[in-house]
Formats: sequence, structure tokens, C-alpha cells
Amino acid sequence: MPIAPLVAAVLAALLATARQSPIQGRVAAPTVAAEHRRPAVHAGQPRTALVRRAQQALHDQGAYLGPISGRMSRAFEEALRKVQRRNGLPPTGRLDAETLARIGS
Repeated sequence: MPIAPLVAAVLAALLATARQSPIQGRVAAPTVAAEHRRPAVHAGQPRTALVRRAQQALHDQGAYLGPISGRMSRAFEEALRKVQRRNGLPPTGRLDAETLARIGS
């Protein structure tokens, strides 16, 4: 699924849930359900393990030469951007579901 329609749908939902604050008619910040704060790419898997797997996959492909630490770094983000560009994805440097699917981790 392309990211842009998903982002637009989430933003529309957030705007729809914004409520009027009783204080001087200000709009209160929308309430975001926990599942929308940080989408789980692989339910039940710690983020560190996910990053480590992605680092290893990129290392095996020769796209990442840094340490396999399970931590985000500038070198890892740049490797993600390179892979994202190569696969026609927006080069965000973030480890999202589409990028994971493309690197095969």
C-alpha cells in the first residue's frame, strides 16, 4: 500500500477526532490511540531485534558496513535511504514496513 494515501487517511482521522476545548474555544490536540503512535512492523518483536535483522540484511547485501548493533545510526539511516531510492521508495532513512519488505529481513 502506498504511504501517501495512508498518511492522508491518518491525518484525516486525527483532524476528525479533534475536539473543541472548553477553554476559550481552542482546539485540543487530537487523541491518538496507542496502536497509531508507532506502528508495529512485526508484532511482539523488540525494535532492537528488528533493527539488528535489517542491519544484517543490508550488511549481507553490501549496502551497510557499520556494526550490527540493533541501534539506529547515521550510517544505517544512509544505507536505508540508498536502498529506498533503489527501490522507488521515499528516501526517509526510517525502517518502515515497505523498506523491510524490500530488504527481505
